Amino acid sequence: MPRPAITDEQRRNTRRTIRKAAAEHYAEKGLGDISARAIADKAGVSVGTLYAYFDNLTELMQSLWKAPVSRLLGDLEQALDALDDPLDQLRTLLQAYADFATEYRFCLSRRIPVCATGIP
Repeated sequence: MPRPAITDEQRRNTRRTIRKAAAEHYAEKGLGDISARAIADKAGVSVGTLYAYFDNLTELMQSLWKAPVSRLLGDLEQALDALDDPLDQLRTLLQAYADFATEYRFCLSRRIPVCATGIP
């Protein structure tokens, strides 16, 4: 009897679980100790499952910081477009960066940025 098809929600949950495990492993061990086996074990999936969702470890790790950084850049552009005064623009930039650093502190805690919070 064939296995039932995986739903989109199950796929999203598995992807989220793998990303969360990667972020936690990175925060605990650093970049030098990243391996597909360690992340898969932490996520409770097989290495094959990990590679079914991500082509390689680089793609997986980049998936942790690309969305938050893109959101930050979009928010900054929108905020700056509404301001004419350079001093107000500078204040807005600094506040946005401070807010980002607070929310995504792991993005800034190591040489390679990885955002361990807010995993969609």
